[in-house]
Amino acid sequence: MAVSEKSWCSGFLLSPLLDAEEIAGLPVPVITIERSGGNFMQINSDNFTGGKLAAELLLENHCEVFIHINNDYPPLWASYKRIVGFECLMEGQTYERVIRRELSEPFLPSAAQAMKEIVEDLLLKYKGKKWGVFCSNDDIARLFEQQCILKHLAVPDEAEIIGYDNTPISECATYPITSVAQNIRLMAQLALDGFDNYIPCETIVPNILVRKATTTNS
Repeated sequence: MAVSEKSWCSGFLLSPLLDAEEIAGLPVPVITIERSGGNFMQINSDNFTGGKLAAELLLENHCEVFIHINNDYPPLWASYKRIVGFECLMEGQTYERVIRRELSEPFLPSAAQAMKEIVEDLLLKYKGKKWGVFCSNDDIARLFEQQCILKHLAVPDEAEIIGYDNTPISECATYPITSVAQNIRLMAQLALDGFDNYIPCETIVPNILVRKATTTNS
C-alpha cells in the first residue's frame, strides 16, 4: 500500500515522558492525546468537568465523607485535572486524597494489598459514615469495590463508588460501577482530522457520567 508524503510529516504522541518544549521542538507537526500545554495540536478530554461531575453526584446523594483514590499523576498531566475538578467542590467537606503507586498495576497482588490497607484505614477513621469515593480509573474502582464486599460494606448504601473511563471492567464488576465516560471515538476522529487540518491548539472533548449500580438514585 502506498503511503502519501504527508503521512511521513506528522504523527501522534501519547507518551507523557517528553515535556512540552521537547515536543514543540520536534522536526514534524505533532498531535498529542491527553497532553496539556505547548505549541502543538492537543486533543484532550474534559478531565476537569469529569471530576466535577463525580463530586456533584456524590454530594447530591448525601455522602458524608469524600475520598479520592489515585495511583499518582503529576500535575502537568491532563488527567490531573480530574482531581482538581473533584476537589473544587470539596471545600467544607470531610475529604481525603489517597495516593498509592502500587495501584498503577491493578492486577498484581501488591495492588490488592494496597487497597486492602486503604479500606482498613478508612474504616478506622470513618466507620458509620456514608462514603463517596471517586477513583482515578475503573481498575482502581473495581479494587475498591472488591474490598468493600470483603469488608461487608454495603454498596452503594454505605459506600458509593465512581470510576473513570467507563471501560468494560466497569460493567463486569460485581456491582457495575458508575463511571465518567470519555468520548474516545470523537477524540480519535479529531486526531485523524488533524493530519489534514493541523492547528497548534487544544481541543477539549466533553465527558458524561454514566450511572450504574455503585451510586444511588436521588
